[in-house]
Amino acid sequence: MFAVLFTFSTGSKWTSSLLQNQCLFAAFACLSAFLAALTRYQFYTGITSLDILFCKFTSNNAMFWLAQVLYVHNLVCVTLDRLLAVLWPIWYRSSQSRLIGITYSYLVFMVCVLYSPLVFKFSLSNGVCKYSDIWAGTWIDVALKYHVFAWNALVYIFPVISLILSHAIILWKLHKTGRTILTDGRCVRDTNISVRSKRILLVTIALTISYILF
Repeated sequence: MFAVLFTFSTGSKWTSSLLQNQCLFAAFACLSAFLAALTRYQFYTGITSLDILFCKFTSNNAMFWLAQVLYVHNLVCVTLDRLLAVLWPIWYRSSQSRLIGITYSYLVFMVCVLYSPLVFKFSLSNGVCKYSDIWAGTWIDVALKYHVFAWNALVYIFPVISLILSHAIILWKLHKTGRTILTDGRCVRDTNISVRSKRILLVTIALTISYILF
C-alpha cells in the first residue's frame, strides 16, 4: 500500500504529501498502540540513559499521543487544502512548495505545544518510570496543568470546528458560483455542482462523526 501511495500522485503536490502523511501517521499510531500493549506501556533496557529516554518519550502510551497530534493536525491541513483549492485555485496551484513547507512547520509547532509537555510528566526513579512530582510549585507545574485545557481545545474542539467551517465555506462557494441554465422557463442549478455539493456534505458529516466517535 505504501509503495503505491508514494509512487502515484493524487491531485496536487500538496494533496499527495498530505495523504501520504495521513497514512504514515495512522500506521505510526497503530504501531505505537501495538508496542504499548506488548510492553504494558513501559520498556526497560537496563541502561540508565536509555531507560530515561524510554520513560520520557514512551511511557503511558506517549508515542501514540504523538501520532495522534500529527494525524489530527495533518487532517486540519487536508481540510485547508480543499478550502484553498476552491477559494483561490490559481494561487493554490502556484504555491505548492510554500504550502508544503508551512504544513511541516505547523506540525512541528503543534508537536512542541502539545507533545513536549508530556515529556515532563514522567521520570525514572529507582529504576522505575512513574509520574513525576519534581516540578511541583514551579512554572512547569503550572504549564502542565494548563496543558490539559490546551490539549482538549487543540486536539478535539479546534479540528472539528475547522472541519465543519471549512466545508461549509466550500459548499457556500460552490452554491454561489454554480452556473444556472434556463430550462422550460425556469433557472435550474447545474447538476454537476449539486452532485459535488452533496458529496462534500456527506464527506463532512462522515468525517465529523467518525472523528467525534473515535
